[in-house]
Amino acid sequence: MPLKLPEYYSSLDLKKKAEWDNIKSIFDNSLKEFTIKGTSSPHISDFHLINTKNKPIFYNAWKLKNNSNNFTLCLIEYETHYEEAHRYGSSIKKDTHKYFFGYLTTPIDLGQVLIRPETIADKISELINPIEIDIKGFEKFNKRYYVLANNQDKFMKGIDADLLNYLANIKNVQLEFNGNRCFFRLLKAIDKNETIKLCEIGFKFDEIFNNK
Repeated sequence: MPLKLPEYYSSLDLKKKAEWDNIKSIFDNSLKEFTIKGTSSPHISDFHLINTKNKPIFYNAWKLKNNSNNFTLCLIEYETHYEEAHRYGSSIKKDTHKYFFGYLTTPIDLGQVLIRPETIADKISELINPIEIDIKGFEKFNKRYYVLANNQDKFMKGIDADLLNYLANIKNVQLEFNGNRCFFRLLKAIDKNETIKLCEIGFKFDEIFNNK
């Protein structure tokens, strides 16, 4: 299923056209080995990974399948702010970028859980107010990721060791559970290699969560 450019494509500036061209190229070339079908939009508005973004816009969703594994790929845009230095000091600029997110359902309800790369600020904060969950026996994962859960007992009983070991060996994944739903992304805006990596992660998550 090739990606169709939006009807307003011809009215876009060169930068926005290039962004859509890149997305279409990824679908037409990098993802052609997968089965891609249109699907209904998943319910994602209550995820922290999306409701904390500035002016998010949901564009579309596709069901991607590779052998027996599948997940939903979502195209989302939101606004980012950044500081730009100039001869008179600096100013805050804003821009919009599109991102791919992955979504799938899980057989186990882990509650509300956020797993993201741990930062230096997190490590300092933990010295003052320790709220992060560290999982005994998974030191490599603990060093790489920061985990918050609204129900620690439910999370600890339901979390899969295969998932923790898999995450321990990859970087820059943000992963959120909300009941039986899972939402995840990589940190960069849309890029060919990052998109392929995200798809590999989505298929692996489906394999782990659903014991395939």
